[in-house]
Amino acid sequence: MPGSMPEGKQFIKDFLISKNVKRVMDVGPGSGNYVDLLSGTGEYKDYPGGNLSNVWWVGVEIFEAYITIFGLYNKYNDIIILDIFDLNWDQLDRFDVIILGDVIEHMTISRAREVIKQSAAHADWVILSLPIVDYPQGSAWGNEHEAHVEQYSIDRVRNSLLANYEIVDSYEGTVIGTYIFRKKDE
Repeated sequence: MPGSMPEGKQFIKDFLISKNVKRVMDVGPGSGNYVDLLSGTGEYKDYPGGNLSNVWWVGVEIFEAYITIFGLYNKYNDIIILDIFDLNWDQLDRFDVIILGDVIEHMTISRAREVIKQSAAHADWVILSLPIVDYPQGSAWGNEHEAHVEQYSIDRVRNSLLANYEIVDSYEGTVIGTYIFRKKDE
């Protein structure tokens, strides 16, 4: 779905509000709920904790129709229309944060690992939010990319996807797991 469950959102906001965040990449923004969350707009206008300001937002969206449907050009400074797996990372400046919110479950685990690797190499922190229970989902909104390709558990996230990264903090709810991680110091 182009939206997202509220589980873990306050956790994300609390973490990011405490940081000096100026550049954010939001992968698969869908309706733009992370911009809304961190700017205190839309369905997140009543979430406590303040808002981020003066942030340069880059959205990477695979489904071009969402840009018009959800007015993403009004929410993001830049929109890149392509599959995140095909992004030429070296053409972009470094980010403070890359958000992989409800994205990884839509690709094979080998693609997910590569996207996580590139994200960690190009940001100070990466936020991964995804279902940690069996959560099948098919196409939605005419978007075949909404289908869930992989299912994850807490164990699979921690011991497979993020085994080679430093998990800075995490929230594991009933359905959604949210992990803030970065490259390990070498």
